[in-house]
Amino acid sequence: MVPIRRFFPNSAMKSTRLSIFGIGILEHRRPSVTYRPTGTGDYLFMYLYESGWFRTERGVARHPAGTMVLWRPGEHQYYGCEESRWRHSFLHCDGSWVEACVESADLQFNTAIRVLDPVVIERGLLSIHQEVIGYPNPDERIVCNLFENWLRDIRRASLTDEQTSTTPPKLQALKTHLDAHFNQDQSLDALARRIHLSVPRLCSLFKRHYSCSVTKYIIGLRMKHAAYLLKDRNLLIAEVAGQVGYDDQFHFSKLFKSRYGLSPRQFQKVNETEEKPRG
Repeated sequence: MVPIRRFFPNSAMKSTRLSIFGIGILEHRRPSVTYRPTGTGDYLFMYLYESGWFRTERGVARHPAGTMVLWRPGEHQYYGCEESRWRHSFLHCDGSWVEACVESADLQFNTAIRVLDPVVIERGLLSIHQEVIGYPNPDERIVCNLFENWLRDIRRASLTDEQTSTTPPKLQALKTHLDAHFNQDQSLDALARRIHLSVPRLCSLFKRHYSCSVTKYIIGLRMKHAAYLLKDRNLLIAEVAGQVGYDDQFHFSKLFKSRYGLSPRQFQKVNETEEKPRG
């Protein structure tokens, strides 16, 4: 993405509910720290891509990459990194609707918020930017909706990050790989090598963080997809078995019945409807 840095001295949109004064996406900065004891007179939402310093209600402290802080007008702003170059994305805004939107999204001002996926930040800011510069008279309702959705997206991402932050990144990456390639034959040895772990270590970590073995997780994914495929009357059971990774139809049927209490054939019959084509 090409970095964006745009300021609107008189607001990009004439509205008492929400005024946009500045948008930055992936702006690069030299080693430095911005220090504004009395803020900027508007709301500032600041996101740092690299580890850096923020001032929050708990004081000045270094925070990890992917941290965001929301400041009210007049609040002390301090952010950046003196040791190395850094990047940030930001929004300057004002209006009677801002506080209500932040509260509705269950976000906190003057508090560090972890958002590990920067796409969440960039996607919302880019949508707002495109609306306010793309039309002579930006639609207030559209901009307000984009703003509110952006905050809610940030909140959802922060909750997801809280839930997964204790899981090793390499294990998260492996789970993502399995979700996408569950129908392929992959030995435990190959999976362990993929993330540079021994097989015993992989099995131990996976069970600790996902409450089941690697093999059971893969089987669960396969059976769930098989149940979806079996609802298609045009597919034979052997075809379904092959699509989820089994050449042996008998073995597939045994695993399926163990999970759902029905054979694939019985499952198909239960899911058949009385509806017939009209004509």
